Amino acid sequence: MRLFKIIKFLIVLITIGYIIGCTSTEYITSESDNLEINTEVQLPEISIKLPRKVAIILPLSQNPQVSSAILSGFLSNYFNYEDRDQVELYVLDSSKGMANIANDILTTDIDFIVGPLLRQNVSELEKLTNDTPTLYLNYPFDYTTKINTYFFGLRPEDELALIFSYAESNKINNLTIFSPISEYGRRLEIAIENITPASSLNKITLINYEQNTTSYLSVINDSFLIPQSNARRNRLANNLDIEIDFDPRRRQDIDAVVALGTQDNLERLIPQIRFSFANDMDIFSLSDIRSVNDNITESSDFDRVIFTDSPFFSEQNNFLSYSNDIITESNKFNTGGTPTLQRFFAFGKDAFNLVGLINTDYFSYYYDYNGYTGKVLIGEDNYLTRKPSLFEFIENNIVDVNNP
Repeated sequence: MRLFKIIKFLIVLITIGYIIGCTSTEYITSESDNLEINTEVQLPEISIKLPRKVAIILPLSQNPQVSSAILSGFLSNYFNYEDRDQVELYVLDSSKGMANIANDILTTDIDFIVGPLLRQNVSELEKLTNDTPTLYLNYPFDYTTKINTYFFGLRPEDELALIFSYAESNKINNLTIFSPISEYGRRLEIAIENITPASSLNKITLINYEQNTTSYLSVINDSFLIPQSNARRNRLANNLDIEIDFDPRRRQDIDAVVALGTQDNLERLIPQIRFSFANDMDIFSLSDIRSVNDNITESSDFDRVIFTDSPFFSEQNNFLSYSNDIITESNKFNTGGTPTLQRFFAFGKDAFNLVGLINTDYFSYYYDYNGYTGKVLIGEDNYLTRKPSLFEFIENNIVDVNNP
């Protein structure tokens, strides 16, 4: 097992950054950045202290892009940490196996573990380590009550919970949810099943659709009862023996639609939902609607769609860092790239702060932390969940929604 001290690992990370084109400086300022006078620069108001030796476990070989994004976010806060000279960071490649990782952690006398990221590795390492405080970057397969362990991840379940909360607070009683037939779609459906019992919504209708099709009109129209509307018109015309000027109407017991799937799916699904006499309804989606690095707001197809995302993307909460401590390193570690990588970058920044909060027993006194990926709430047995933000596409702009 090769164990890298962080200083030696920087050269490798910079190389990876250049390979994957992580050159944007959208979210970290440099010396050439000029902040607008009305730009509100906000950083979480917290006091943190990191342990002496911190190990970061990531799938460096299996997924270098995501690993680089998370590590870059972590390091961006590290270089802005005034006591960083007192902290030793070790970066470990999870592809070497959890048994080897556990041995390295023991022999190096690590004080705190961050990671791993992959769920299988989380469950395996959780069984191999003992009392070392750990912030896992995912959740185990089996619920655990192990002391000194915390679980934190970018879960779509948290985003769904926010949409349901918003619907309830805005008197939306009946939801129709379109979910892809896939492993990811099934995960979301299980989340919906878990949320539903505690929800005050009157009716939740789940509609499955095939991902690899061009037209979804058949399944949409069936869910909106458009064929039945046409059939009523035909029966009436036959009974009266006259022509009837009539437009089919959708069922009126649907207050809003939730469209789940990849951005590619949604670029076809949402316009077809609106075509099927549903242009007046609210349509909600997850952060998946922004997964490709293009300006989708230039298309009216997503206009008025409300979606979940990290407050990291909001103009009011872009967490720009203007400290001189980080200016030199910012260009090296800024991920840029796609919104997906930028979310992982924000995730890495939150991971750094959470380590410092856990090390100071912050969560013994407080139940939440205002993070880059949303408000982070601590629950039973140290399971951390996120409350992201809601945004809306309006006339080629992304605006904040009045969040519940």
